[in-house]
Amino acid sequence: MAAIRTRHATILTLLLSACGDGGDPRADAAPDPPVSPESESYVELGDIEAIRAHGRIRLANVARAHVEELPRLRWGSPHEAELAREFADRLNLELEIDEYPTEAAALRALLEGKVDVIVGRSGEGAARPPEGVAYSAAFNRVPGVFVSRSGQAPQSFDELAGRTVTFATGSSLLGLSEEIKARQPDVQVDTIDVPTAEAGIDMIIDGSVDVTFAERWVADVVADVHPELHLGLEFGEVVYTAAVRDANPDLLRLINDFAFQVLPVGEDGAELLGDLADIERRRILRVLTVNGPSSYYVYKGDLVGFDLDLVRMFADEQNLMLQMVVVPSTELLEDWLQRGLGDMIGAGIIPTVLRDTTRVVATRVYHDVDPVIIARSSLGLESAEHLEGRTVVVARNNPYLPQVERVADERGFELLITPDAESTSQLLQRLEDGEADLTVLESHLADAELPDHPDLEIVQRIEETPGRAWAVRADQPELLAALDAFLDREVGGLTHAVLIRKHFRRDTRRVEQPALRADGSLSPWDDLARRHTREGDIDWRMLTAQMFQESRFDPQARSHVGAYGLMQMMPATAQQMGVDDLGDPDEQVRAGAAYMRWLYGRFSPDLAPQDRLAFTLAAYNAGYGHVSDARRVAERTGRNPDRWFEHVEHAMLSLSDPDVFASTRHGYVRGREPVHYVRRINELGLMYYRLAPTN
Repeated sequence: MAAIRTRHATILTLLLSACGDGGDPRADAAPDPPVSPESESYVELGDIEAIRAHGRIRLANVARAHVEELPRLRWGSPHEAELAREFADRLNLELEIDEYPTEAAALRALLEGKVDVIVGRSGEGAARPPEGVAYSAAFNRVPGVFVSRSGQAPQSFDELAGRTVTFATGSSLLGLSEEIKARQPDVQVDTIDVPTAEAGIDMIIDGSVDVTFAERWVADVVADVHPELHLGLEFGEVVYTAAVRDANPDLLRLINDFAFQVLPVGEDGAELLGDLADIERRRILRVLTVNGPSSYYVYKGDLVGFDLDLVRMFADEQNLMLQMVVVPSTELLEDWLQRGLGDMIGAGIIPTVLRDTTRVVATRVYHDVDPVIIARSSLGLESAEHLEGRTVVVARNNPYLPQVERVADERGFELLITPDAESTSQLLQRLEDGEADLTVLESHLADAELPDHPDLEIVQRIEETPGRAWAVRADQPELLAALDAFLDREVGGLTHAVLIRKHFRRDTRRVEQPALRADGSLSPWDDLARRHTREGDIDWRMLTAQMFQESRFDPQARSHVGAYGLMQMMPATAQQMGVDDLGDPDEQVRAGAAYMRWLYGRFSPDLAPQDRLAFTLAAYNAGYGHVSDARRVAERTGRNPDRWFEHVEHAMLSLSDPDVFASTRHGYVRGREPVHYVRRINELGLMYYRLAPTN
């Protein structure tokens, strides 16, 4: 398998979006942030033989630091990064992926010999490549679709008469606007200065736009969680291609041959059956999962999850591209598997609760978990032997509910079953609020959540259980054998232990309140904080408070997802801010301050300053997308979407509730984390203002 040189935390999350109608790459433009050192190490304009001499092929990616969507059914996304890796594998070359801030910058680097290939969207409006550039055959074609509110989406060009279609300026389909006007002269076409089609669809939701036009896969993802949207007429398409120098015909021929061999492989959502040999022919392993804290969610702009990490290792071992398919609820996992909407269930299931073991079979257990009883520490319970008169709350969706119901009468406790599915944090909050005395959770979820609830404790494990496993159809013995062999090798090994610690063990150390140092400074890094906040609206003392919260002023601090340094920056995000060396404390602070300024600029200047700063801090911690979700939830529930404290922060807490996050764009988030993060930094910042009242 080809080695990969990249600044990203994970190859799976790369979204390569270049080759668009970016204009003349040699035209005068503002200076771009520096590209990575690897791409500056040599210039090569030669064809494939010259490229082979370097031992690697350099691929340009138009930078996108964060996963702004939780990929659910990615039928339109051509998995460019996975395809790039497979192409490099076939050439027996190392794959290097370099970030560029704009399409024009990537094309310029291609023509200057700093990269060899660009992969991404060319769009209908970019059928003729720029001078010196050649496009490959299409890897995929995704239609455009008109989007409006329910019942109002145009189904024909006649229905567009008298209406206004608004394009996002960053839309890959903007080149089709003139053709739409030619088809229907009575339509008004406008543009709005937002970066993506997703942002344009948001404006449909809030009622400020009548009709927009987006890629079908983007529209499907958004409409899946916003029933008030309606998809109408399909028109045109976005074409996914590769771009090379036109003086490299041999490289172009190899890419074209590869394109014809690997695609199309069938749309996501297709009902495809078959065993491992059939999956290998399709080259994509489709894994059914659920959005939640154990399996698959967005954190700090990256796709993370224990199951995701483990199944990615299996896919790599089998030389398969990985496609995660998010199922709306755990109850539907078996149904989707039997219909062929996925090749396996990759969200941890309890084997004994499978409904039809003649058609669905479990793998060996890969994660031993037990139900545990949790109580308020103030109750002084040493065990759960004497629960007479106590109230035990259990979520309706708890897999151990039948066991708890069986012992309720014999133990003499009152059992409170929640009317709806509830998250771990919601159940623990019920205990803290005194609504119940105890609850029952799986041990790994308790380990992950209890650090946020210091007044609660585990008092007893109930009994041994079968643990968690994956599942396949009964007619997939080859895939079952391969999964079992993989799990036999990995479970109990070092990598498996590291993954468990990464996802389910958290630092519980208490930290003393920071105060002035002996020399009168707030931290060892005051000068850096002052220097990098001279421009913009972020005060150096607030940045210092954030630095303490992120790393306790430790420049070598590293998080479980790969964030590093004083400001706990993800490497890909730091590179977006023009920083390549996260080993340097000065660069760490520069990247963090730049990212804070960038996030601050994404929120309206009409917001009150304290709320705009709170939104910015929450976005730094949880991601801009989750903050946007929380603001929409706040508005739907009668709170003010422009106020953080007592309004949006309450909505953020609800984003760990399955009944709430299932209908949001970005899915699950551990809501207590950004809420505590903002409150803690606000408190520290105010204290730092008092300790260091002048700049």
